[in-house]
Amino acid sequence: MRKLFLVTFLLIFTIFSVAHAKLMPLIEDPENEWSDLTDPTQISSPLASTGLYGRLGTFGDIDAFSYTFDAPVENFPLSVHVPVCGEHFAPFYPSIAVVGAGFEIPETETLPFDLPEGLGAEVLVEAERITPRPFTQFDLEERVYSSTLFDVSIPQAGEYFVVVWEPDGHTGAYSLWTGNEEPDFTTMDNGELDAAMTLITSGEWMGQDCAAPLAVESCTATVSEDADVPEIAAPERWDVGDGYILLGEVRDATTCLPIANAEVTFWMANAAGEYDDAHTGRLLTNQQGAYRLESDRPGSDEGGEPRIRLQVTAPGYQSVVTSYLLDEADEGYLSIGLTAE
Repeated sequence: MRKLFLVTFLLIFTIFSVAHAKLMPLIEDPENEWSDLTDPTQISSPLASTGLYGRLGTFGDIDAFSYTFDAPVENFPLSVHVPVCGEHFAPFYPSIAVVGAGFEIPETETLPFDLPEGLGAEVLVEAERITPRPFTQFDLEERVYSSTLFDVSIPQAGEYFVVVWEPDGHTGAYSLWTGNEEPDFTTMDNGELDAAMTLITSGEWMGQDCAAPLAVESCTATVSEDADVPEIAAPERWDVGDGYILLGEVRDATTCLPIANAEVTFWMANAAGEYDDAHTGRLLTNQQGAYRLESDRPGSDEGGEPRIRLQVTAPGYQSVVTSYLLDEADEGYLSIGLTAE
């Protein structure tokens, strides 16, 4: 694998010579979002110049794409670009992994997903970011952060996967360019192509109003429970099971601004109604104050309703202990407001 750090984006334009006018654009549909390795998006022409315009919209989101190569490829090009959108995507640094046969198995802590049996991965981490600057694309000038081009050698014919995630759970939009051969535009009718170009040129593909403030219009302070926090070990993790997801955000109760890097410790009863180390964890909120935890469905503690308990702390704020009571759904949402000390 060879990794080149570009001085300007003109070099990307040179390498992707067909991208300026002949890039096949594929855009994530908010109604049918791209999925992870369990259901990857199929890319029909792996060597064709393709632009994947997507968004990692929630804490822990992962996008995966499937490419089937007919033969080994010595240098398969990939580049990832993060658009400037106010300050919303400034801390957003997506990572890429190319997964398939012939690669070594990396250290498990570098991947937020399980590798399919018998496959390894080449992990590509953006290690440098230049000052935002204009970048010409589709006869328009955009402002982007990313400046990294990767070349990966595909060792043999077969199916490979390109996976995108953000190591710190930050959310944002990205465009991932792969391949460098002219695409076959007959696979997309003019209406589909025009619609895709409209989304790109308008910026709607980013799923974010770039002029919107980081603060929400209203928020409330969370009242801390009069409850003792049990002495349970809380390792750094957000995944303690499978089947139930709790999403949420932590905000300043006065300014309604998100609080990044707030520490969220959570614990819940197991199926027998008992607390144990396996059902607790500790995580940090992302730059938008968001958090995500996943578990099996909690049991009822002390004869009450199933719930997830959380303690939230952040420098300069009063600590809060609160609970989320589960309903019949498999996903919940809890916003937490902290009061300054």
